[in-house]
Amino acid sequence: MQSPLQAGRPIANDEPAQIIPAPSSAAATDMLGAYLRQVVSIHTKMFEKLLFDQRAMSHELADLFEEAGTSYLQLSEMISTIQPSAR
Repeated sequence: MQSPLQAGRPIANDEPAQIIPAPSSAAATDMLGAYLRQVVSIHTKMFEKLLFDQRAMSHELADLFEEAGTSYLQLSEMISTIQPSAR
Protein backbone atom coordinates (compact mmCIF):
# COMPACT_ATOMS: atom_id res chain seq x y z
CA MET A 1 0.00 0.00 0.00
CA GLN A 2 1.31 3.44 -0.87
CA SER A 3 1.92 5.77 2.03
CA PRO A 4 -0.19 8.96 2.06
CA LEU A 5 2.99 11.05 2.17
CA GLN A 6 4.95 9.35 -0.63
CA ALA A 7 3.83 11.72 -3.36
CA GLY A 8 4.87 14.88 -1.54
CA ARG A 9 6.49 13.93 1.73
CA PRO A 10 7.92 17.04 3.43
CA ILE A 11 10.93 15.19 4.88
CA ALA A 12 12.33 11.85 3.85
CA ASN A 13 13.53 9.68 6.73
CA ASP A 14 17.03 9.47 5.29
CA GLU A 15 17.34 13.15 4.38
CA PRO A 16 17.88 15.20 7.56
CA ALA A 17 18.49 18.93 7.57
CA GLN A 18 19.64 19.46 4.00
CA ILE A 19 17.54 22.60 3.51
CA ILE A 20 19.41 24.66 6.10
CA PRO A 21 22.31 26.78 4.79
CA ALA A 22 24.34 27.46 7.96
CA PRO A 23 23.44 26.98 11.64
CA SER A 24 22.56 30.12 13.60
CA SER A 25 22.24 32.31 10.51
CA ALA A 26 19.22 34.56 9.97
CA ALA A 27 18.67 32.96 6.56
CA ALA A 28 18.63 29.49 8.14
CA THR A 29 16.09 30.61 10.72
CA ASP A 30 13.85 32.17 8.05
CA MET A 31 14.09 29.10 5.81
CA LEU A 32 13.34 26.75 8.68
CA GLY A 33 10.32 28.83 9.72
CA ALA A 34 8.91 28.71 6.19
CA TYR A 35 9.63 24.99 5.96
CA LEU A 36 7.95 24.31 9.33
CA ARG A 37 4.81 26.14 8.20
CA GLN A 38 4.77 24.12 4.97
CA VAL A 39 5.18 20.77 6.76
CA VAL A 40 2.49 21.56 9.33
CA SER A 41 0.12 22.76 6.59
CA ILE A 42 0.60 19.59 4.54
CA HIS A 43 0.11 17.34 7.57
CA THR A 44 -2.97 19.29 8.68
CA LYS A 45 -4.62 18.93 5.27
CA MET A 46 -3.81 15.24 5.11
CA PHE A 47 -5.10 14.58 8.64
CA GLU A 48 -8.32 16.46 7.87
CA LYS A 49 -8.85 14.47 4.69
CA LEU A 50 -8.27 11.12 6.38
CA LEU A 51 -10.15 11.92 9.59
CA PHE A 52 -13.26 13.19 7.82
CA ASP A 53 -13.20 10.38 5.27
CA GLN A 54 -15.49 7.46 5.99
CA ARG A 55 -12.45 5.16 6.20
CA ALA A 56 -11.00 7.22 9.06
CA MET A 57 -9.31 4.33 10.84
CA SER A 58 -7.48 3.07 7.77
CA HIS A 59 -3.87 2.01 7.42
CA GLU A 60 -3.28 5.30 5.59
CA LEU A 61 -4.09 7.20 8.79
CA ALA A 62 -1.72 5.01 10.80
CA ASP A 63 1.01 5.59 8.20
CA LEU A 64 0.43 9.33 8.33
CA PHE A 65 0.78 9.38 12.12
CA GLU A 66 4.03 7.42 11.88
CA GLU A 67 5.53 9.61 9.16
CA ALA A 68 4.37 12.84 10.81
CA GLY A 69 5.98 11.73 14.07
CA THR A 70 9.25 11.00 12.31
CA SER A 71 9.09 14.34 10.49
CA TYR A 72 8.46 16.26 13.71
CA LEU A 73 11.37 14.55 15.46
CA GLN A 74 13.65 15.54 12.58
CA LEU A 75 12.30 19.09 12.69
CA SER A 76 13.07 19.21 16.40
CA GLU A 77 16.67 18.28 15.66
CA MET A 78 16.84 20.97 12.97
CA ILE A 79 15.54 23.61 15.39
CA SER A 80 18.08 22.52 18.00
CA THR A 81 20.84 22.90 15.42
CA ILE A 82 19.84 26.48 14.66
CA GLN A 83 18.79 27.45 18.19
CA PRO A 84 20.98 25.34 20.53
CA SER A 85 19.76 27.25 23.60
CA ALA A 86 16.14 26.24 22.87
CA ARG A 87 16.48 23.03 24.91
